[in-house]
Amino acid sequence: MDATTDSPSAARDDLVALLRLAGLDAELDRLRRTMATMMEPLERQRSELAALAELVENDWPRGSTDISAARRRRVARNMRTHAELAEALKRDEAGVLAMSRELQRKTADLAEQRESVLARVSPPLRACYAAAAQQGLHPALAAVHDGRCPGCGETLPDASRRLVQESLRVVPCSCCLRLLYDRSWTERDLMPPTLRPVARAKP
Repeated sequence: MDATTDSPSAARDDLVALLRLAGLDAELDRLRRTMATMMEPLERQRSELAALAELVENDWPRGSTDISAARRRRVARNMRTHAELAEALKRDEAGVLAMSRELQRKTADLAEQRESVLARVSPPLRACYAAAAQQGLHPALAAVHDGRCPGCGETLPDASRRLVQESLRVVPCSCCLRLLYDRSWTERDLMPPTLRPVARAKP
């Protein structure tokens, strides 16, 4: 599958947009994982609260009057603990809700940016990127390493390797569908001079 662009300037624009797109997708994924992580403690608290409520209910059956003093104290203690846990859960839920709103706002903003950046990618590469993302390949865009795809280890065909090495081209991996590029081109053409790697003199 050939998803390269003919014009060098168009190829450069594609790579810039794809790098930005991959960065946005990584940030969106991080936000989604953060939201999921925030919910885990709440789910545990709800489960513990439900278990304690069931314990209190079973420890003092409805309508029963023949209960020992020790049992009454235990039930009262568990009821107090239940009330404290319920209050703590209420506070935690309020805090998580506030953080969740902020994360959702950021997610919506990033998703809007993503749509804008995605529109700047040429249709063939856009389709390739979408196919890789739908396969759950993260990242969907990767730098070639020693002539191989860093995701699956497949060696690039000679034609693809030449396109990657000799021009600012992005090519799809023939095995795993990731889009591949040459990192040296980004350092030379896309990175500000002050941030480029320092060339070391040969010994």
